Amino acid sequence: MSTILRGEQMLPVLNALDIDAVCLGNHDLDFGVAEFKDLKEQCNFPWICSNASERDETPLGGCHEYLILDKGSGSPRLLVLGLIETGWLDTLSTIDADDVIFEEPVDYVNRRIPELIEQYGPFDAVIAMSHMRMPMDYEVAQNGGVDIILGGHDHHYEDNVVNGIRVLNSATDFKSYTIVDVIGRDEFGKMDTTSNKVDMTSDDESDPDIAEIVKAFEEDMNQGMNAVVGRSKKQTCFLAEVVSRATSADVALIPAGSIRADRIFEPGVITARDVNDLLVLSLLTYHFVQPNPKAKRSVMVVKITGQQLLYALENGVSKYPAKEGRFPCVDGVRFTFDPTKPPGNRVVLGSVVVREKPLVPKRHTIIRGTKINMQYDDEVETDAEKREVEIGDFF
Repeated sequence: MSTILRGEQMLPVLNALDIDAVCLGNHDLDFGVAEFKDLKEQCNFPWICSNASERDETPLGGCHEYLILDKGSGSPRLLVLGLIETGWLDTLSTIDADDVIFEEPVDYVNRRIPELIEQYGPFDAVIAMSHMRMPMDYEVAQNGGVDIILGGHDHHYEDNVVNGIRVLNSATDFKSYTIVDVIGRDEFGKMDTTSNKVDMTSDDESDPDIAEIVKAFEEDMNQGMNAVVGRSKKQTCFLAEVVSRATSADVALIPAGSIRADRIFEPGVITARDVNDLLVLSLLTYHFVQPNPKAKRSVMVVKITGQQLLYALENGVSKYPAKEGRFPCVDGVRFTFDPTKPPGNRVVLGSVVVREKPLVPKRHTIIRGTKINMQYDDEVETDAEKREVEIGDFF
């Protein structure tokens, strides 16, 4: 849904869940900081990002650095953090990592928690929400300084106690949640907790209010999604050809990892729904139902030499047969590669043909590419002329 609605469908659902706080994650920034801030202001709960800030030293995305949660009436006084890792920050296409001031989670915990205790007095517990891979969660736990880590980012379920600290990741897509009960503190001052995993199944009764919200969005989504937009034996070839035609590029390169639908497609008719499903992780976004004026409907077009195109193709096949997202889906170029050769030397010399003409290393080629394709060697981006082209309502 977010490919079309750009996260707006999440607002009424999240606002109905009585949430105390949320940690910023990578997909919250899929459409850029400005759009995230706009959606954030419509939430009835705070967003936390503790250890990353923008150049003006305000928390990334306009989030809070921390939250002091005190509901009164004998409730515990909690310090709530939101820790992220640089691993996913570096992969965002909507943010330049150089514009973000990042502090390693352990360094932040060691520096900031004593400062906050000195400023506000002692807390009953420090809760670290996180959006990091589990190894980083465990590193924070081994370091100490927090009492519970409520993790995210990894999609699997994991629940362990490390260094006396419960480290919990309740998987993804609302498939499960976990109830954590705090019993007290043990003889070493560690928080004694128990946990209970609850799996969501189709047998569970739907909340009528949430069901109405979902139904309304599904009806909007279904309008126009069955429209036929093309025919092809291979959907990846169709998408690459659309991109090259829309941009008048000589070559189109789409990393295979940005095309995924968890479906089997038969040759033949391609519908708007098919395109939407296939491009769920792509930088390309299409609005077949309710066009959003904020929607980014553009792709990057780069003028490069034939040698640089060769580097990009080498990058695309460098990890084969590993199922890497960098494998190129192409239009306008044909080539042969030998997977038995070492990476960087797999494209067979003389096999590369651009628009039925042999590749000339020094001749410039107009190419639609992405960062994952282009960064195999620093030379790929040297002196490359870039421009952004609106694809508009090409479909």
